[in-house]
Amino acid sequence: MRRVEYPLLFGKISVEALIWIIVLVIIAIPIVKFLSLPSHADSKRKTSCTSNQKQIATAIMMYVQENNETLPPAENWIKAVDVRGKILNCPFSRDKDRSYAYNVNISNVPYEKLYGDEGEEFFLTIFTADSDAKNNIMRNEKDITFRHKGKKKERLATVSFTDGHVAMVEAKKITNFRFKIKDKKP
Repeated sequence: MRRVEYPLLFGKISVEALIWIIVLVIIAIPIVKFLSLPSHADSKRKTSCTSNQKQIATAIMMYVQENNETLPPAENWIKAVDVRGKILNCPFSRDKDRSYAYNVNISNVPYEKLYGDEGEEFFLTIFTADSDAKNNIMRNEKDITFRHKGKKKERLATVSFTDGHVAMVEAKKITNFRFKIKDKKP
């Protein structure tokens, strides 16, 4: 049987060698793709962190409804909204006592004051966020801990907002959100 060879840039290659190269490339592509994707465990932990923040935001909203439409005090917000256990622990946090912090600037504020003029920017005010801040209280964006990594390796934090939604926010975009209540115009 005659051996068939194909001309290449630096010589000739046999059909068998060409087949082996193609097989190896076909096997290598999914492996490289798999290795470049974030791990399933990271995805699971991000989901858990987002779920925790949603439960905390819901507990705060329940507190507001039961307490004359007033937000909880910052000093003991965890006890006031009655959240316990693993809900308070971000799976990415090294310090299990401090995973999330409450926005001290909205402490004891009537819920209706969160609305700007004609309701704008209401959803931009931060309730809670990933944080390693002392006493689980944050004063500004410097107290937020960006412990998650996005698809493009950007730094992210899980943040809950005063309208109840939760989002992963990039470090460079955190300044787009509010920590303080704006006074209504007369």
